[in-house]
Amino acid sequence: MKERVARVNSALPGGLTKPVADTMDSPRILPRLSRQCANCGLHDFLPPCILRQPADASGYEAVMCRHAVREGSPLYLSGEAFHCLYVVRTGLFKSTRWLDDGRARTAAFALPGEILGMDGIATGIHANDALALADSDACALEYSLISSPDGPMPALRDQFRGAIVRAAARAQNLSALRAREAPVERVALFLLDLSDRFIEHGHSGSCFALGMSRDDIADAVGLAVENLLDVMSILRDKRVIAGIRRGKQSMKIHVLDFPALRQLAGEPSPALLAR
Repeated sequence: MKERVARVNSALPGGLTKPVADTMDSPRILPRLSRQCANCGLHDFLPPCILRQPADASGYEAVMCRHAVREGSPLYLSGEAFHCLYVVRTGLFKSTRWLDDGRARTAAFALPGEILGMDGIATGIHANDALALADSDACALEYSLISSPDGPMPALRDQFRGAIVRAAARAQNLSALRAREAPVERVALFLLDLSDRFIEHGHSGSCFALGMSRDDIADAVGLAVENLLDVMSILRDKRVIAGIRRGKQSMKIHVLDFPALRQLAGEPSPALLAR
């Protein structure tokens, strides 16, 4: 039976609604992934064995399945059965965890080439919601193909293990970032992390557009939106960054002074802030 997903108003601040899902199989996840994306554009991330069908296709019949997700729609919801890991192909996703008090907390952002879905590995049930922040594509890989030591694609298994470790480290870094006392440290660390990730995926690390809203960024770093904008203004005034485009849905960042940004991310220097 296909899963029924309901949205219930649960007395959340601002009239928010929490997406609630039962634990039956999700209608968005195919029980067997029978389509292979022949030209997925992830050649730098995925090994050649999954980008073409080998002569002996036994065990490779189900490899990748592409999911198109509209802005604001879920790739999966908390409470759904876990079947797949997802590689973001285009767009941007936000992973959100619902706290015991009913508030939503941003757990991570996933850029093109990064992994989603690890929150379901431990229990077989997704713990987070994964929402598209723009019209996005993600390629799903059936987890059973890479989880078994005797699986048909050991090279792919090793590749995904590395990606899962990196994704887990990013989530831990975001959690540790919120523990920093100074708001400027949190924002500087967030920008440096994004810069490193854009470089890792072959893009500019000094000039990049952020697809997440200022509300999402403020939630990710544990600040009020007003505090986030104040810090951004300080960084701009000190010529650490430039080219900020303020708006509800986007920001564009140009890092002018990486040494200063790294200094602010570590032990902020009063002299630097006062210059």
